[in-house]
Amino acid sequence: MSRWHANWCTSPIIQIGDDQIPRCDGCHTSAHDRLKTADRPNPVLQIPKDEGYGTDEGKDNQESELASPQFSDSVVIDHGATTTLSSDELRLAVLHAVGDKGKSYPIHVDLELYKDTQFPDYDAVSYTWGDENGKSERCHPIYVGDYWDIIF
Repeated sequence: MSRWHANWCTSPIIQIGDDQIPRCDGCHTSAHDRLKTADRPNPVLQIPKDEGYGTDEGKDNQESELASPQFSDSVVIDHGATTTLSSDELRLAVLHAVGDKGKSYPIHVDLELYKDTQFPDYDAVSYTWGDENGKSERCHPIYVGDYWDIIF
């Protein structure tokens, strides 16, 4: 996630401008500059180090230098602090309704923490990037939490 507020901002006051980009009236900053420089996922496939470019003769090498995926149960909160889920906790993403603000209105979610014994009501959804033309490039940010941190 990418935070776009001033370092000293402790009470964000988020407004959505006519350009559909959030800004903070608390620290007088906008997400606009951060969106321009945000690290977006690279859609180009990476060739494994044990295969030559343009060949289909991969080496059957158990000592391959492929990177292992990194998974974490932590979430960024406040200014870089993290919380780790305990074995009896779960985190739900709450998608906020935008009403009649239009389909170009920014997507905003909050992460809520629950104990396994709380049995919160929720609807399970599945989401994938893509449009009606089959284009699957991630091109719209999702904003998370009180600070509207950016993820792609």
